Amino acid sequence: MATRKHTEIWIVIFASIIFINVFLIGRFIISSAKGIDVNLVGCILDVVYSVLILFLLFFTSRLFWLLPYIMIIPLAILHLANMEFIYAMNSTINLADINFITDGQFLNGTFSHISFPIYNLIFFICIIFIVVVFNRCSLTFSGKKSLIIILCCLLSNLVLSYFYSGDDWDEGNFSLSTINNSLIAIKKKFHSEGDPSKALAYLNQIETTRKVDEGQSLFINSNKPKNILLVIMEGIPGAYLGETLNYFDIEDKNLVKLSSFESIKEHTLIVPNFMTHNNQTIRGLYSIFSGDYPKLNSSTPKAYEYLQSDRNKIVMLPNELKKQGYNTAFIQAAPLEFMSKDRFMTAIGFDTVIGSKGFDKQYVPFGWGADDRTFLEQSMNYIEEINDKGKPWMVSLLTVGTHHPYAVPEEYVQKYGDRKDAAVAYLDVSIQKFIEDFNESGLADDTLVIFMSDESHGVNNQPYGLNWGFCLVYSNDIKSQIINTGVYGHKDVLNSVLDYVDPESSSDRIGKSIFRDYTGEDAILFSTNYGDIYYSNKKGEVYYLNKTDELYKISSNNGEMFANNYNKYQHNDDAIKNFLIYLRDYKEPTTDFNTMTIIDDQVIELIDNETVVVTDGQFLTIPENKDVTIRFDYEVLDSSEGDYIVLTLEDSENTGLTNTKIIDHRTSSGSLQYTFFNKDEKDKYVFMIKAKGKFVNEKVMKLRIKNLTIDYKSKRNSGISTFDIYNIKSLFKAPNLIPFFYTMNNSYLVSENHIKVKDNSTDNYLIYGPYIFYPSGKYTLRIEVKFDDFPDANKELFLVDIASNSGTRIYNKMSFRIEDMSKDNDTYIVELDFDLPNQVNDLEIRLKGLQKLNMTIQNISTIKKG
Repeated sequence: MATRKHTEIWIVIFASIIFINVFLIGRFIISSAKGIDVNLVGCILDVVYSVLILFLLFFTSRLFWLLPYIMIIPLAILHLANMEFIYAMNSTINLADINFITDGQFLNGTFSHISFPIYNLIFFICIIFIVVVFNRCSLTFSGKKSLIIILCCLLSNLVLSYFYSGDDWDEGNFSLSTINNSLIAIKKKFHSEGDPSKALAYLNQIETTRKVDEGQSLFINSNKPKNILLVIMEGIPGAYLGETLNYFDIEDKNLVKLSSFESIKEHTLIVPNFMTHNNQTIRGLYSIFSGDYPKLNSSTPKAYEYLQSDRNKIVMLPNELKKQGYNTAFIQAAPLEFMSKDRFMTAIGFDTVIGSKGFDKQYVPFGWGADDRTFLEQSMNYIEEINDKGKPWMVSLLTVGTHHPYAVPEEYVQKYGDRKDAAVAYLDVSIQKFIEDFNESGLADDTLVIFMSDESHGVNNQPYGLNWGFCLVYSNDIKSQIINTGVYGHKDVLNSVLDYVDPESSSDRIGKSIFRDYTGEDAILFSTNYGDIYYSNKKGEVYYLNKTDELYKISSNNGEMFANNYNKYQHNDDAIKNFLIYLRDYKEPTTDFNTMTIIDDQVIELIDNETVVVTDGQFLTIPENKDVTIRFDYEVLDSSEGDYIVLTLEDSENTGLTNTKIIDHRTSSGSLQYTFFNKDEKDKYVFMIKAKGKFVNEKVMKLRIKNLTIDYKSKRNSGISTFDIYNIKSLFKAPNLIPFFYTMNNSYLVSENHIKVKDNSTDNYLIYGPYIFYPSGKYTLRIEVKFDDFPDANKELFLVDIASNSGTRIYNKMSFRIEDMSKDNDTYIVELDFDLPNQVNDLEIRLKGLQKLNMTIQNISTIKKG
């Protein structure tokens, strides 16, 4: 007996050592991928945290064998997801962003590739193995002793995290950092954000009175009107430019360099100290086009607030250039519906707005949109079309290929061994070809080109690398490379372009231009989307407020914003500390409204049987204790009998629910709403509306969405049609599954959640679906049918089968005559039993017509027996 006990002890120890080592390997993998040394404190925290996991799994295995299997799912996902996020954004996840997992566009893009698949597999096998070992061994601790051990492990983790975990992921355990950041965010909800008027007063402190023309011009513009081209590169930091690193005397052999600009080096102006003010594309674009700071926290982006405000009060770059006779266009590789960039770009003055649908081929399939080579090649065609109109133009291009998980050919991955590096190299080659084509076309003679980034995906060993932006200007007016040594940011782009286009009319504008050299210092603000905020009023000195409201002062060793070494120490200055707290936590909208308009009036083209996203990715702040109502008017243009559209709404607040509505010829226009109660204030609320149509004649149908709003009033609207709400986790229990079916062969959905069948051709499937999850068990399928014209009772009417795995696994099937159905008044009821020995993720119910039928399928449901 003693021998067996000792054997079990050694097996548990051996398995535990394997698990701790596999857990630690994750840190070595991510550190290697980032090209930095492994931090010893981080390793110690990983060991202690992995021991805590082991005791938790062991303790729960003593309670019930299934509990540890349930526990390993969130534990493993948190660890592996953090590795992906660190790889992409140089930061750990904040659980406040959990709503992203409900966003289809985000999931499609993010999980189109996993960066460390082998390690993910090994980690899952290892953690399952340790649970199997724990479940099979007979060792036990008393409940009291186990609890004490777990509490000691947890306490040691918290103590180590508090005293030794720094602001960077490499100095702390990934999962603990996520939990800690999330607890801080929750804690702050119970603290006052201060007087909003004081926040505005502090904001006034950073408003400069400097005029654009106070600076000395760095080069002479030609008098001829110039075209303006903005090439905005997804997530690219300035560290990828060799000249920038040389200027700061930084040597980083691990960084892939953008060498494509070497060919135009003598005609460029570079801004090494260029800052992005936040870490979200829509916020970066807002600052670029408005000359204003974005929100410095994660509350509703100003782009949405702009759409609700008096737009004449806010200067926008496209509108300003239109006044001077410019044609304007915004072209991006990603879908326009995400973050409503289609509506925002139109509102600020872009004549032409093109998204991913404008790119008909891709060299690299990618969930986020067109890869960089595809995008830049085809964008040249659009630029040439605009140029042929004979007016000066301003075109803005936004790439997406360097967004995680990166659009890159496999040969590049094999060459560079790292997807991010490979994606940057692929962007570099794509830019090189774009520059060559641009020069050969002759467009370079009359165009000012600004290459910049929308945000930064981070730079290792830089305390605010997540705000290191990229800015390089290309123009034949520049005769020799110029380095502008000042500190600039996204908000300076508007003044810069207007200063270049017409220096005289923009000379008295407040602010700075990157085309001028200024004496003296100006303040600048920047922040991350993860709770850090920075303020600098002198180049090389930055005040930093972290997530726990600790104030630091960071000084570079070279007097620049970026350097090899920094001196960082805690700083006692209540005025600056309060100033940054106000700026970070102040969430009041810039305009006073209870109703936010998401879409004014938009016509959407639907292709037969294809899903189109109407809107997505709003990232709104929802006030507390409010009924929230999403409402819109719709109209299907030129619909015919037999046409139908299924509208679906999903949101991040009510995960697990899906909301559908069928509209047909009889209900081709009307209003829809979706309402829920929001108890606590919520940042980054996202909802997505999708439309999928089936049309009898036309392959393309137009759906008009009018007045799509989100309302924060206290009372609910009434008398308007609502979405039908389903719990997708238990959809098999739904009283009517018809909204989730597909139709063909003269059958179609109608607005009462029925299916009409009219003069079908025989021996063809009429309906199929719903492709949903069913647990194992015995069921009865029930289909309720009403005949509009009574069929031939002597012949078989239709065949019903129940299947999975694309119809290859049949659970039951039966042909039905009238005599095989029961009757309730004028409704005929089909019942068919089926048995699922295992759970099924894609159950399919099919009905095939065996004679001409004119009928209405009123209901389809399944009942689990026992």
